[in-house]
Formats: sequence, C-alpha cells, structure tokens
Amino acid sequence: MKSKITFIGSLIRSFSLVMAVLLCLSFSFAATGLNVVLANQNPDPVQPGNTVTLNVKVANSGSQAITDAIISFVPNNNFKLVEGEEKTRDLGLIPAFSTLEGSQSYVIAKYRLRVSDTAPLGVSPVQFKIETSSGVTFPEFDVSIEDANPVIEVSDFSVNVLEAGQSGTLTMKITNANSIDLSNVVVALDLESVSDEVLSLEKGTNRKVFPFLGAGQSVEVPFALFVNPDAEAKSYLLPFTVEYEDSLGNSFTKEMAGSVSLFSEPELSVRLDSQEVFTTGKGKVSFAVANPGTSTIKGVQIEIVSGADYEVLDGEFHYVGDLNPDDFQSVQNEIYIKNQDASFVTVKVKYSDSYNNEREETLQLPLKVYSDEQLAQYGLSGSSSSFSFVSLLVPLLVGIVAFFVGRSRGYRKARAKK
Repeated sequence: MKSKITFIGSLIRSFSLVMAVLLCLSFSFAATGLNVVLANQNPDPVQPGNTVTLNVKVANSGSQAITDAIISFVPNNNFKLVEGEEKTRDLGLIPAFSTLEGSQSYVIAKYRLRVSDTAPLGVSPVQFKIETSSGVTFPEFDVSIEDANPVIEVSDFSVNVLEAGQSGTLTMKITNANSIDLSNVVVALDLESVSDEVLSLEKGTNRKVFPFLGAGQSVEVPFALFVNPDAEAKSYLLPFTVEYEDSLGNSFTKEMAGSVSLFSEPELSVRLDSQEVFTTGKGKVSFAVANPGTSTIKGVQIEIVSGADYEVLDGEFHYVGDLNPDDFQSVQNEIYIKNQDASFVTVKVKYSDSYNNEREETLQLPLKVYSDEQLAQYGLSGSSSSFSFVSLLVPLLVGIVAFFVGRSRGYRKARAKK
C-alpha cells in the first residue's frame, strides 16, 4: 500500500513539474513573441540639422496577446525629440500572431526626431525601450544620415582689369558652407570655352587641388592669367568647375562662371584724307575716321567747327556710329577758305568706349593751303570752284585782249568801207 502511495506522489510531483515547465514555456513564448522593427524613416536619408520621422512597427509573434507594452525613446547626442513629442507611449493591445502575412494587428509608434547639426554622415543608431510584464528590451535601429548636396560657396571672384598682351592674377575664395568636412576639392578653369580663347595661363596649371576642406573653412585659389595681344576689350565669361567629396565618398560637381574684363584705351584716329581746295575759295574736304585699337568705339559723332580762317558750308555734323577694331569710315564736307592764313580745321569728336563711358575730344587737323607760287610749283590748280586772284585774272586778261582785238578789226573794216 505504501509503495502505491509513493508511486502516486511521485506521479503527482512529475505532473506538477511538467505543468510548471509547460507554463514556463508558454510564458517564455509569449515574452519572446514581441517583434519590433523600423518600418521606415522619412526622409531617407536625412540631413544633419533636419527632422526625421521614424515609424516603429511593434508586432506579436506569440500565441498570447500582449496587453501592457510601453515604448520609450532613448535620446543620444545625435537624436533628440522634436519639441511637443511624447517620449513614452502606451502601445495598447498587441494581438497574438500579428506578425503573420496579411495581418493588420500590429501597432505603429511614430516618433519625430531632430538630427544634430554635428551628426556624422553614414548610419547612426537610435534606441528605444519597450517594457512589458515579461521584461524590458532595448531595440536599436540604424538611421541613414547624409548631406544630400553639400554646399560649396564661391565668393570674391576678382581680377584687375586686364589689357591685351598683359598678365594678371585671378583669385577666388572657396568656402565649405557645411557642418561636415569635404575632401579632394578641385577647382578647374575651362579656358578653352572662353570666347576666342583670349585667356591662357601665364604659369602653373588650370587645376588647383585641396585634399581637405574642413566644415566652415575657406581657402583662396589664385590663377596667373595672360591675355592674348589681339584680344578685344570687353567682358568675357570664364567657366570653371568645383569638384569635391563628402565624408562618405560621394562625389559632387558644381559648374560656375565668373566675368573677366579686358580693357584698353580707345584709339580714335581722325585724319584729313583729301581736299579739293588748296587756296582761298570753296571745295570739298574729306576726313578719314578709323579705330586702330583693340577696343570697340561706340556712337562716334563728328562735328566740323567753323573758324576765323574758314567757314563750313555743308556737312558740319556726321554720325559715324560704332567702330569695331580696324573699322574705317570717311566723312565729307564743304568749306570755304577765307584767306591763306588758314592752317588747320577744328574737329570735335564724341563717342563711348566699350564700357559705355562717354568721351569727347577736340582735334586740330592740318589743312593744306598754298600761295599762288606754290600752286604753280606743285602743279595745282587751286580749286575747281576757287575764287582766287589767279582764277579771276586769267579770264579778265582774256576779255581785255578780246575787246581790243575786236575793236581793232572793227576799225579796219570801217576804214576799208570808206
């Protein structure tokens, strides 16, 4: 009898142990059924200093519902809660088997976090704390941080006004306007794209390389330039590129352009080209207007000014217009030379240089006026319409001779009739 009781007691103890094990297994299954994943981040990646939204998906793969789960955000140096966000949330009921495909029984905990300005690029961990009656877990997720387009600023693009055939130094300042460091910064001039290829390097290379440019750091970039001697004086667009890499090795290229001004003093040439009158009287006088320089001359106006020794009869004002380098025009007017003391003609010119700066000059151009003896010596007739003494004397003498010859013939005929 005693052995039977002992057997039954052992059987009861074994059953109790099995039940305890089963209960323990059931509890453990329920506890380990908590499934936490990062559903998504928005934006992905996020830039330092910006806000990111994390959707944490909490599901239950166990056979028993979880009724007391609480989730909390754990701040660190790179992530803080956006003002107004709650750190701890009650997840409510998480049904059993909510991880099954097609199940909509999971819970989403949405957190809006601010990324530190100094957060390193790459992936940084974000940690949460989940508490249930079964225990505490600390799920951790990687958040992608990347500066989508690190900014390189170019300022102080400057070069002294250059002249054709001269050299000068172009300088620009490159600034890393980011909270992250940049590397392999390359500044390259595209001289071949400059109009007429008027710019070249006096020395050095068209590429400047800086292996490292720290956050907020600036550096000056100089280039020694030479201007083609035949370059026209005007502003030229100089393209250049800036290439650089962020701390993740991502490459970026920025295409930019600056302006280089070439200038040379305008050279307006006005010369006496031809004249029909060489003594007192009236006749046409032509002037040659040319631009022998490298600078465009705009809106040229010519005024022939009357003087004490001559009078402008026609063509006092002329508008020549624009004169490009090597352009040539001629203007003509009619003057009356009052006396042989006339030695020059006064000409006023107005124009603008290639940068629209107005200029005005008064020129005294030599006039060729000769005496009667010099006209005879040089074989000149004076003028086709001249009223000089010689031109009046010859017809007068011819008339006098004709008068006396006619009178003599008439006298002889009268005597013959008698």
